[in-house]
Amino acid sequence: MSRERAEATAKRLARAERGTVWTYSRGDDVEVFATDDAARAWFEQNDPEGVAFERPIRE
Repeated sequence: MSRERAEATAKRLARAERGTVWTYSRGDDVEVFATDDAARAWFEQNDPEGVAFERPIRE
């Protein structure tokens, strides 16, 4: 695994431990993603110009 990929993986795990998700909304449509990679994959197919925002998970 390259250093760049290892750093990206470490950042992703740190976000998961902090309890964050990525959200997107347009009108009444709301999408929630566990990772930024999942959000990017969805945008490629559904809304190439869309943006997701990282949000903390609250109890």
